[in-house]
Amino acid sequence: MAITALIQPPAKILIVGESVYKIHTHFKGFASYETGYASLGLDNFISRFADSGLEITFMPNQEVSHRFPSSIEAMQKYDAIVISDAPADSFLGFAYAALLICDDLAAQGVCMRLGPARSAAGWVKWLARRAP
Repeated sequence: MAITALIQPPAKILIVGESVYKIHTHFKGFASYETGYASLGLDNFISRFADSGLEITFMPNQEVSHRFPSSIEAMQKYDAIVISDAPADSFLGFAYAALLICDDLAAQGVCMRLGPARSAAGWVKWLARRAP
């Protein structure tokens, strides 16, 4: 299914992740050599949407901790946020942002509000291998 079938242009999309630094060590006898490079990897993908009416913003992993939207209002500037291959520890305030998202969804009637009691009950059910 084409992305434009899911999101109607004009739309703003934030893609987070999909970057990596690679370091290789090469051994030749007793000598070792290190080479490294950074790979962003989305240039070809994003260029395919140049004339689609989609405004795509790319945020590589190394920028997540200081640039990822930290409020519902900041997240609502985008029609979609795609998180792909981004490690959880890159999101310093991610747990707080997730709680804000849950609060916003609860305010819209999509789900129940998440609080300490529901969270703890969910963990207990998980430990007991039951669905939360």
